[in-house]
Parts: sequence; C-alpha cells; structure tokens
Amino acid sequence: MKLFRKKANNTSIERQLHFRLLLVLIAVLMITLLLTNTLSREFSHNYVLHRLENEAENLISALELKAPSLPDATITGTAKPTLELELDSISDLYQRAFSGHYYLIKTPDAIIRSRSLWDINLPRKLLSKRITSPINIIKGQLLLTYSTKVTLHNQTVRIWVAEDIHPLAHNIKRFNLSIISFLTLSFMALWWLQHRTLRNSFRFFEQLRQRVVSLHQGSGQETGFQPPKEIKPLSDEINRLVDQLGQRTERSRSALGNFAHELKRPLQQLRLQQRTLPQEEQEVMAQALDQIQYLLERELKRARIAGRCLPGQSFHPTEDITPLLQVMERIYPAISFKQQINIENSSLGIDRDDALELIGNLLDNAAKYASKHVYFTLIAETPDPESNRQKVAFHIEDDGSGVSQDLLDQLTLRGTKLDEASAGHGLGLSICKSICDSYQGELNFSQSKLGGLKVSARFTL
Repeated sequence: MKLFRKKANNTSIERQLHFRLLLVLIAVLMITLLLTNTLSREFSHNYVLHRLENEAENLISALELKAPSLPDATITGTAKPTLELELDSISDLYQRAFSGHYYLIKTPDAIIRSRSLWDINLPRKLLSKRITSPINIIKGQLLLTYSTKVTLHNQTVRIWVAEDIHPLAHNIKRFNLSIISFLTLSFMALWWLQHRTLRNSFRFFEQLRQRVVSLHQGSGQETGFQPPKEIKPLSDEINRLVDQLGQRTERSRSALGNFAHELKRPLQQLRLQQRTLPQEEQEVMAQALDQIQYLLERELKRARIAGRCLPGQSFHPTEDITPLLQVMERIYPAISFKQQINIENSSLGIDRDDALELIGNLLDNAAKYASKHVYFTLIAETPDPESNRQKVAFHIEDDGSGVSQDLLDQLTLRGTKLDEASAGHGLGLSICKSICDSYQGELNFSQSKLGGLKVSARFTL
C-alpha cells in the first residue's frame, strides 16, 4: 500500500501562492489607483463648484435695480427700471480676455457678459444646465460651469459662471502619477517581501527533505532541524515510521535467525532417531532432513550476509561490498572473489539491506557453481533519456559450467516461479527478482565469457 501516487503532478504550492498573491496585489493596486483618480477629481471639482457658487452669489449681490436715464425714457416713453451689474463689486479677472473666469447674466431686458468671454457665443443648452462636466469651449481651456436661476426684484434672472480647471487637472494628473509610482514601488516591495517570506517558510520542507535524505544515506544522527508547528506532526510521523520500520525489520530478522539456530538441536535428535528406522525409511527421512538442514543453513547465511540491520539507509558500494566479499570468502574459502566498482556516487538510492540481500544471494549462487573465481562488477550506464535519472547495473559472473541456452531461456522466462529449494542457479532467485521488482529494476541472465552464468541487475535511480 502506498500513501501517495508515485507519479505526481508538477503543481507547486509555492508557485500557486506567488501567483495568487500577485493577482491580489495587482487587483488591490488597480482598485487603489481607480479610487485615487476618481476621488481626487471629485474633490477638486467639488471645490471649484463651491467657489463658483460663491461667485454666483457675488454676482447676484452686484446686481442693482436702476431707473433708465432721462433721454432713454423720453425716447421709449417708459420709465421702467432695469437690473445692472456694478463692475466695481466683482473681480478684475472677469475684465481680462480669456482669463479663465467667465460669467453671463440673462435678465428679462438684457444679457450681461463678462469682458473675458470676448465674442464667444455660448451654446443655449449649456446655460440651461445647473452643472456640466468639464468641456472645451475655449481653445486650450477646460471649463467647469455652474448655472442658477433666481428672482430678483420680481424679475427672473439666470446666472452662468465658469472657470478654467485645466491647470488644476494638470496638477491632479501629476499627483496621480506620483501616487501610481509610489504605489507601484510599494506593491513591488511588498511582493518581494512576501516572496522572501514564502521562500523562507518553504525552506523548512527542504530541510525536512534533506533530513530524510541524510537518514536514507545512513546518517542516523540528530540534526539541529527544528520544524515549525505546522509541519512538526509530519516530521514526527516520519521519525516514528522510520523507527517502527527499523524495529520491525530487526525483530523479524532476529526471530528468523534465532528460529533457524534453535532448530539445529531438534534436527540432530531426528537424525539420531533416523538410525532406528528401516533402511528404506531412513533414505526418505534423510532426504527430508537434508532439505530442512539446507533451509536452516540458508537462513543463517542470509543473516551473516546482511549483518547489522540498518533499515532506511542507502547502499554505499565502496564501504559495503568489501565486508560482504570477506564473509563470502569465509563461507567459500576455495573460491576467489574479485570486485570492480566503476561509479562516481558514493551512495545509491537503494536500501542497504535490500542491496546486500540481493548481491549476497547472487554471490552465493555463483560461488556454489564456480570453479575458482567469482567476479562482481558495478557500473554506471547511460542515464534514462526521458527522466535523466541515473542507471546502474550489478553484474555477477562465475567460471563454472554454466547453463545451457534452453535452460537459460526457461530461467529468464520463469524468474520468480523457480523453487528456492531446487538445485542449480535458480536457487534464491525469486528473492532477487522480488527485490528488483520493488525498485522497478530488471534481472537478466546470460552466458558469461568466463564460461559460467552471468546475472545482471539493473536499476534506474
């Protein structure tokens, strides 16, 4: 059972957080810029409109009801008073042409225009609206207008005032550009700080991975790694599983070795009782006892080959092969074991116990049927072109009589179906095959140039 799929997607949580944070920052930046531009324009326009309202009040105050002069009354035959504007009561800005300040007063008897309007004719619809958006009536000027209607001395009077806000709009634009620059730099700095914060946070996962790698490579010492509380449960569970795996493997192998050792005495008693049986039954009993004896010796031999149980640690060829060959030389003193290791890495991504059991079984098989020599070779092959992962190969050869091509083909096809108790090079190969399969490796058989059998185990790490 596996906790995770072996082939995972390439989704990166860190990259997703960076992307989402960037989207949020861009959205906040755009909303802030939009609000800044809108509010600054509205505030400035409201300020100008308030001033225009005051100007309109001043113009209303400057209107006076005056009787017509005597010649005019004689000519028209009427003495009706009219509204006139006292110029001394208003600002001189209205007297300069195109000064940016304008007014127009429409009474029942006349239209009073500011001198600043010069000869410009205003659209009629402009005078009827109370407030208009900034418009371009005069070249180079952006006018904000205000219009109101009052009743003065029983006469309806409409007053229109306008002011050029082009300089103000220019200042608002400069202000908005400054705000945009400041906010852009601020958000870039904020994004960078968030990026650093996330990177430092995810660095704990990298430290956790390195801790697991160091454990896999054989370093069981505690490090100064102090995980944060968010991933501490994960770290604790990994430590617990590793400890539990080591304890289970140690108990299993110790129990198996102890069991094989304890069976020796009952086996000796059975051999003594064998002599009291008839001759035919002695032969049958002898075959059964020999088979049991072989199984016991094989399990004890596997325990000696594996040595101390170190589950979770990776295989170091230069450190682990030499002691293994020394054990094999003590078991088979008449056989010469030689090794050749052509690989740069000091450790391989294979469990040490699995590698020793695999190589030990293959060396044991080769030694049983070799004449004088057994060769072990470890080489690095061409990396996998798709994943660029390292490929290594173990080769075990002997100078024995070998296996015929017909049997070799059967051996290759049958693989794990071979009976471990049978004679020949198929002994223990099911164990080797299962180890190779657990690492998605290959176990191949061929004729050796030395005359015996060549067994090759290939792994993609």
